[in-house]
Amino acid sequence: MKPVAVVHLVRKVNGVGVLKEFLAAYREYEAGMEHDLVCVLKGFTDAAEMAPYQELLQGICTRVMDVPDRGYDITAYWMAAEAFEYPLFCYLNSFSRILAHGWLEKLHAAAARKNVGLVGATGSYQSFRPSSFNTFVQISRESKHRGRVKDALMALPFSHHLNYLRHKLLFGPGYHNFPNYHIRTNAFVLRRDVMRKAFRRPITTKMDAYDFESGRYNLTMRLLQAGFHPLVVGIDGTMYPREDWHMSNTFWQADQQNLLVADNQTRHYAEGSPHVRSLLSRMAWEDLARPA
Repeated sequence: MKPVAVVHLVRKVNGVGVLKEFLAAYREYEAGMEHDLVCVLKGFTDAAEMAPYQELLQGICTRVMDVPDRGYDITAYWMAAEAFEYPLFCYLNSFSRILAHGWLEKLHAAAARKNVGLVGATGSYQSFRPSSFNTFVQISRESKHRGRVKDALMALPFSHHLNYLRHKLLFGPGYHNFPNYHIRTNAFVLRRDVMRKAFRRPITTKMDAYDFESGRYNLTMRLLQAGFHPLVVGIDGTMYPREDWHMSNTFWQADQQNLLVADNQTRHYAEGSPHVRSLLSRMAWEDLARPA
């Protein structure tokens, strides 16, 4: 058995084209170390539906696992950790796209360091809980696509104050203030025993998934409380502690030129207008934002 399992999630609802894009990048960029590719097929109802996907995976994927389409990505990741006894897992979601040679070697080198509990290609300080009224208002004003009803409501007197209080009441108990340190779960490395323990309750809604990633008791925070350090790794191999994630230029910052593994959110920024980039950068980093 190889020292690392790279778990890639293949969802039927995304179509076969998304898998082809992942495999093209996987073939193009060498991992830099031995590993097994484990593909989790999610939401397929019969063998006929799986056939074109399995044909693409033949000779590339070491193991294939079929799971039902429920529980969001994290549930599928946990099921892979339960099923296979690799000491270390690297999880890549459906839209993860490898960008550089040696990508797994770089992530693994960080994960192998003493007292490191979690390694990701990206991290963020973003929180659903607004940290200050002024920052909340600035970001709200930069949001251009709220819809007619919300735009009309935001034009009313004290609307920003009321909306700020609503967000505080709604998200205050469940999220930390900025900086809300969390490794993003699009591409991350974690020990098997930690992943098995981390899955404490079913993830049935999108908010459950957000809670696991960035809520008050998120995966990163639990490891911090246990004395472990989370690291972000860039394409240059530099390992960034949480206080320096905003300097890594990997997620919604500058040109994301140091990004090791892309996903749909990093592409949203990369393809966005200056306004979109400014908004996203402030959402992730607030006053530390440096949009390109």
